Amino acid sequence: MGGSVSQDDRWQARVKIFADLQLTESASLFGYAYQQIDHRRSGGTQNDRDVNSFQFEPGAQYIINDSTGVWFRNLFSSGWLDCEQWGDTKNKK
Repeated sequence: MGGSVSQDDRWQARVKIFADLQLTESASLFGYAYQQIDHRRSGGTQNDRDVNSFQFEPGAQYIINDSTGVWFRNLFSSGWLDCEQWGDTKNKK
């Protein structure tokens, strides 16, 4: 899955990759990785901002019967913000 959005002085991009590996008829491994970038430019006297986020969720499942199973899932997530301010910062509050 992938996508993007663009507007004046701003764009976003995101990518999500899924995986599923069937080990036996009852057991499988699965997971996804997700990355999003938000790049914003607001003009000469405004803040420029870059926001990046990343998620990774691996898991394992075992199907006991048609209505019962066991799932183990872990979610790892991180994000960071990079911000720069342009213009005269002494007059900003």
